[in-house]
Amino acid sequence: MIMNYKTLILILTIVCISCSQTSKKSNSDKEIEGRIFYIETDNFGSDLNSCFGYSIYNKWSNIDFQLKDSIEVFTGKDANEKHFFTDIKNFKPTFTNQNSEKIRIRLKGDRSIGNTKCSIEKFKNSGDGNWRIISNLGDFKISDREKDFISPNKLDVDELCEQIVTMTVKASYK
Repeated sequence: MIMNYKTLILILTIVCISCSQTSKKSNSDKEIEGRIFYIETDNFGSDLNSCFGYSIYNKWSNIDFQLKDSIEVFTGKDANEKHFFTDIKNFKPTFTNQNSEKIRIRLKGDRSIGNTKCSIEKFKNSGDGNWRIISNLGDFKISDREKDFISPNKLDVDELCEQIVTMTVKASYK
């Protein structure tokens, strides 16, 4: 009788542990849902491309346009969809990523104040390696920071980068 009682306790313990692990896994899977955006840049130059890549690649954003290094930072309270940004160079056409999305950012103008714009377009992969445009968000004027004491009336790489990163994250949610 004692042996049967110990066996019953052991079986119930194993069942309880496995059930609690399964429910934890399904809850965390629900919290970590997101979309991947492949980013293509045009006319950036090496300095701006480097700053932009460092600022946005391999980062997650939430609907409040906050960028974080890890999706786990958002789990718990924030159940909204997350977006992950990576370089278009990481894209490998396969059957599983046929609905992948791409954002193309094209810098226009001579990088002077009032003559610099950024155009943003969104694409979806059709499954055959071709990207079809799903929206053209238009041209956005790049402006100098207010109260720019370091380089007034001049667009620096960090100013361009900051504005383009913000526009890119916002574009992913449109």
